Amino acid sequence: AKSIATEEKLMLKMKFLPYMVRTFICRNGLSILQSSGVAVFENYAISQLSKWKLSDAAVSKWMPFFKGWAKYCTGHLSTSLPPLANGNYLHHYNEYASLFAKGHFQPTPEYESSFQGMVVIVGHSKSDLEVLAIGISKELHCSTIVHDINSITNKDVLLATQRLGGGLICVAEIEDGVKNMRTLAKENQELIFIIMVEGDMFGADDICSRRMKGMTKSWRKSKCNMMLDLSKESAMQPDLDATLMYLRTDESAKVVLEKLKKDGEDNENDDNGPGLIVYFPSIPGSGKSSLCANITENTLGIGNGRQLILKEGDQVKGKFYSIVGNELLRK
Repeated sequence: AKSIATEEKLMLKMKFLPYMVRTFICRNGLSILQSSGVAVFENYAISQLSKWKLSDAAVSKWMPFFKGWAKYCTGHLSTSLPPLANGNYLHHYNEYASLFAKGHFQPTPEYESSFQGMVVIVGHSKSDLEVLAIGISKELHCSTIVHDINSITNKDVLLATQRLGGGLICVAEIEDGVKNMRTLAKENQELIFIIMVEGDMFGADDICSRRMKGMTKSWRKSKCNMMLDLSKESAMQPDLDATLMYLRTDESAKVVLEKLKKDGEDNENDDNGPGLIVYFPSIPGSGKSSLCANITENTLGIGNGRQLILKEGDQVKGKFYSIVGNELLRK
């Protein structure tokens, strides 16, 4: 009896995602929202999701919820509840979650981005590419254009995957170099699309130096989802209307935009619902391994990109969640 009383107790604390969302983002981020505004709060939210290594699909599912929470907190508070503060945020959180489930604070469909990811437009001069960048931004319904490739972070790329307010266009010069691009591609290669604007702009021997040619090759070797080309005419249109007309009528430009739209949009057939963890705790030799030996995606009817991971406790060396998380990333 004494040994039982003094035996160290085993406590397993499961921090499931809804709890983490409620506590670490909606509550802990409340002071950020109230002091620094919506944009800073959204950056904080995406940082937390990135830290938890959520999939792109999960991030896309959760960010509209946080955007709605920000809207609720900054002007749509229920007057029947106590003033919003960290100590009583749950009253408002439950009220907001109920309203969100009923369709309130949802993104407006007509403003959803048809492109999710980052497009880098590379040329000889940023000023020559400015109108082209605006035109492509309008065609893809992207929300942001930046002019410094070296200032972009992994968090910026993740934010660009949002259906509402997503899509990032970056205007870059060849001489900006590819150092930061290589860093971004380590974690976000599938979200990066590069458009090289070529032709006489930087293709002739009497214009380009040997250094410029070498940097151009470096850009072309950059890891990305897709490397595309546009002719010099795309950046030589007199104004935005002419640029939009060119993008919509020129056959090569139309092909580029169609490829971007196809690869940068949501796959509506994917099953992006929550996953499931099933434990088989029992005494040794009771048949747990035998029961799971022949389980596959096919036998369970799993499809649409779902993954099945089987782990035997005796074979797991290390922390269970770290091992599973790393395996998911490798797949």
